[in-house]
Amino acid sequence: MPVATRVARLWRGLGGVAAWGMGAGRAAASSAHAPGPEAITVSASPLSALYTFPSILASAMVIGWAAEAAQFLIAQGLALAILAWLQTLPEYAVEFVIAWQSGKDPAKTHLMIANLTGSLRLLTGLGWPMIYFVWAIARRRMERRRAREGLSPECVDPRGRPVRGGLCLEPEHSVEIVFLIPAVLYFLLILIKGNFAIYDSAVLLAIYVGYLFALRRIPPQSEDPEELDAIPRRILAMRRGLRNATIATLFLLGGGIPEKVTAFNWARRVKFAPMAIMNFVSSNFNQWTVLAATLPIVYSISSGKVMAIHFDTFQSHEVLLTISQSMVALVLLANLHITRYEAAGILALFLVQFIKPGLRLPVTYVNFAWAAIALVVMLRETRGRPPAWIHFRRLVLRKP
Repeated sequence: MPVATRVARLWRGLGGVAAWGMGAGRAAASSAHAPGPEAITVSASPLSALYTFPSILASAMVIGWAAEAAQFLIAQGLALAILAWLQTLPEYAVEFVIAWQSGKDPAKTHLMIANLTGSLRLLTGLGWPMIYFVWAIARRRMERRRAREGLSPECVDPRGRPVRGGLCLEPEHSVEIVFLIPAVLYFLLILIKGNFAIYDSAVLLAIYVGYLFALRRIPPQSEDPEELDAIPRRILAMRRGLRNATIATLFLLGGGIPEKVTAFNWARRVKFAPMAIMNFVSSNFNQWTVLAATLPIVYSISSGKVMAIHFDTFQSHEVLLTISQSMVALVLLANLHITRYEAAGILALFLVQFIKPGLRLPVTYVNFAWAAIALVVMLRETRGRPPAWIHFRRLVLRKP
């Protein structure tokens, strides 16, 4: 892989830590307008940091306040779905441009898949582990306090045993996990048949619509909102009309500069760390379904006729690697908790394939093997009833 491409990908990764949507969007946009797939450049004035970084932080606070308050009025998953839409808008813009240009110039078609799979792997391989480690650092003091007070651990496995260093998710988070399964598996079917057609878009959109209907069956948060920051508490105390208008306004203002700083802010506050993880899962699901579904549509409109996107060998390997990574993450989250070893493993495999692209196929095999072993262990420990599925049946299907 040419050095320019490697540097651009590294820039995207580092930019994602500080300003996820903005960093990735700019790098991908520059690649979309480059004269060739290898001539990727990133240009920005150093002075831009004087206003972009403060804007990012301000946006994170504003959109975070809106999401924290909204979860007490609608399902937390629905609030995160709204947040995911705002955060992935730059990716939509970039993918639309690439898909439109690919319809005019088929030589650029591979950039559509590269941008999609790269973004997905970045979210899971770097985003989830970093959320975990930010939370792990913040929760040390809390655990020492709980031990002094003789309180039981907050995170336990399906057998009720304490999970050492485990970040536990909420029962309602099972919705995102369960719906991500058919999305990833259907993309595996797309890969097997070798092309991505408009009817595939219809299936992916149907999965997302089903997800939204499922979220409507989940009640809002019922816990004491006193654990919220002062501003979200004041928002919830407003009259109904003013409260709803304020939340909507904050979402729109924060969405002007979407990013993932909000999630890292939640991670350091321990109590909101599960919400931070699911913020990434929701964005991941959005990109696997709606964002991916738009590609054949825009591609066909631009070309002037209905056309499917065909995968070459390299693109097939990219998609397969991304699917394998998502399968590992899904199996691990089916227990509704993630441990330090799991987070470290996901991060390590991501870094290996990022630093050494030639090892991407072996990493794919390792991912599938890890997913298979973890699935067998999880099914044995839960007696064939993963916690995510149990809570999904109870909350969405209304079955015991």
